[in-house]
Amino acid sequence: MITMVGHTIDWRKRIVSEISSLMRRLNVNQRQVLAMLQERGIRLTKASLSKGLSGDKGISIERLLDIRQALREEAQEKDSSKVARSIMHRPVETADAEEQIRSVLERMAASGYSQMPVLDGDKVLGVIRADEIIGKLSEISPKDPARRFCSGVVKVPDDAPITTVRPWVKQYGYVLVEKEGAIVGIITYADFL
Repeated sequence: MITMVGHTIDWRKRIVSEISSLMRRLNVNQRQVLAMLQERGIRLTKASLSKGLSGDKGISIERLLDIRQALREEAQEKDSSKVARSIMHRPVETADAEEQIRSVLERMAASGYSQMPVLDGDKVLGVIRADEIIGKLSEISPKDPARRFCSGVVKVPDDAPITTVRPWVKQYGYVLVEKEGAIVGIITYADFL
């Protein structure tokens, strides 16, 4: 455990959380993780793995890091064969460029979306991001058009490898997926959990 002014970081808890997340993403159980580790020359008992995943300190941080790395490599290998269209959400809910920002924000809140593309006809003008709007609330009139609050657009082709898409999603929180110039889907950070 590392303590900095006002912050305590429990590395064990953070690593165990990531291991659990990777196991869910890969849809593997403890027995399968043990087999994966054995293939990499890492010997571990089921009891040790269970204790480690429960946060028990009976397993070393180094061993937890080995488990995490093996799962990361497995996820990378699995992802390298996937393309954007295989994980995108569709249809994409959009806002019209002239739609009042109040209406757009209400739809975003109701749907749980943190971003929404803004279209002028078939052309994507940008994306409204809730995290950017929050900082501008004092400048907003509910009747302002959506186009006023657009930020840049991040687009990838529908056949882009997931390994290429992930860094963009990590940086921007989303990417729009396009095919033949039309937006056909959206990928957000949640799609990688």
